[in-house]
Amino acid sequence: MLSDDFSRAFRDPGPLVLALACGMALGIFGGAVTSGGDEPENGPATTVAAEEQQGASPEVGGESGDELPPPASDPSPPRGGPGSSGVSGIRLDALRAVERRYGGVAEAAVWVGGWQVPTVYGDAKRKMRMWSISKPVTAIAALRATPGGKPSAALAGAIEKALVESHNCAQRRVVLGLQTLTKKGPAGAQAAFDGVLADAGVRATPANVGSAIEDCAEYFSRPGTGGVDTGGNAAQFGTSEWTIVDAVTFARALGARKFGAPGDRVLELLRREKLVSEEQKRTGFTVPADWGAGRALGPWEPSYKAGWGGEHQREFMAAQIVTFPLQGQQIAIAVAFHPDKQPTSDDPGSTTAPAAVERMLRIIGAQVQRAAQG
Repeated sequence: MLSDDFSRAFRDPGPLVLALACGMALGIFGGAVTSGGDEPENGPATTVAAEEQQGASPEVGGESGDELPPPASDPSPPRGGPGSSGVSGIRLDALRAVERRYGGVAEAAVWVGGWQVPTVYGDAKRKMRMWSISKPVTAIAALRATPGGKPSAALAGAIEKALVESHNCAQRRVVLGLQTLTKKGPAGAQAAFDGVLADAGVRATPANVGSAIEDCAEYFSRPGTGGVDTGGNAAQFGTSEWTIVDAVTFARALGARKFGAPGDRVLELLRREKLVSEEQKRTGFTVPADWGAGRALGPWEPSYKAGWGGEHQREFMAAQIVTFPLQGQQIAIAVAFHPDKQPTSDDPGSTTAPAAVERMLRIIGAQVQRAAQG
């Protein structure tokens, strides 16, 4: 088992998400909208909308459920965002049905193209741990710190494993690599991590610091994982806290390519098919590797990262961030779900959270598609 700090900080295949809003030039976004990967064609997008209308796509865990359409006559606007009633046909208040169905509390945020602020559902000020969604931020920081932008094979391999498999010990190797590159240990890594978030317009709370090697001795004994000091402490960025607005703001910056070549590399890795790591197989992981955006928004080939955790703190949650271009507009989404019933392990499949996240993304995807079709 992983230690308390380390396992809670990073145990999830990429642990917050919400995906999409769409853009159709003047008809949808050109003045009527001011509310917040990859390029989908009309065919796949239509398929997503059709699945949502039919309610035929299986949810996480294999359940087929009734569709939860947005209330056609509800005059209330989405909470917290610039989209007023009827804007783009996107009504995040439709997510109330997900809370009722799956028993819990949801947050969601959508940011489209040139919107000045995102549309938000739920508590925009609620602080939540980043969990494995911290991994893309760490990867960008490490790539930025690499001389000439050319990471060692060990660091490059760890970044890929951390983002595609959400491998926790690979993430520990990325953190230690960042600490080595900054030459200032956990404090230097924290400053670099904060710098990435600051460039996106985001601030998170400082990370916990703990043993560098605990729970990962076997991983660091493998060829090609060395080159860093494992005798000290390491920053545990999954323990940093932010809000759903912070999450969608970072996703927006990533999709808008605000981080140069390091961000582009991370964006490409997040678009890849997700895999289950040996850690997850060993400790228990009972949802598909592509749960959430991979299944709900797959036709749009999104770049996305999931994160979950909190069983130890009795505050379990699951979240995802998502970004992709759609009809000339960059879409950014963040979603989180906090189930009422707390699990006895950090296996997300032992809770309703993955199914709730996926359902939220399907509802949003269907609304985005309908809006894009005018």
